[in-house]
Amino acid sequence: MAALLRHGEAVASWILDPQTGRLAQAQQGAGAWLDGQRITTDPAAGPDATLKGAVLRRFLPEPVARQVASARSRFAELSSGTGCAGADYPAVVTGGRDFILYWRTLPWDHAPGVLLAREAGGTAQRPDGSPYQPARHARPGLLVARNPATWHRARSALIP
Repeated sequence: MAALLRHGEAVASWILDPQTGRLAQAQQGAGAWLDGQRITTDPAAGPDATLKGAVLRRFLPEPVARQVASARSRFAELSSGTGCAGADYPAVVTGGRDFILYWRTLPWDHAPGVLLAREAGGTAQRPDGSPYQPARHARPGLLVARNPATWHRARSALIP
């Protein structure tokens, strides 16, 4: 995973998915590609019971962990993810997952993926709705979803 930052914002990114060997690329304002093919996320949000998500629980504060545990039955799947942002972000933009919640948001793990998700039509924001900015990672939490409606559904179910 690599991202080119300009004035603290990602303007280009590259992710080589370690599970599939596929190369995802994004350029700010120009779109996202997977192995040279333009990709866009599905803009439709299904009912909660059809959504597949992942929550990396390792760094969750206790109130969020309790909320996530109580929300598990609302979704078709709520796994712990792969533990690899280089595989998780491509899964969201290609439809393998509908959303992912991270709590620790180090720039080297998330700057490339956030740009990829946004340029493909997805949403990546802090739980309070503020944008993720790689140069400003003092606030915890990042919810990534294939579209804004799915982001709002996952947020309302997972964040107390």
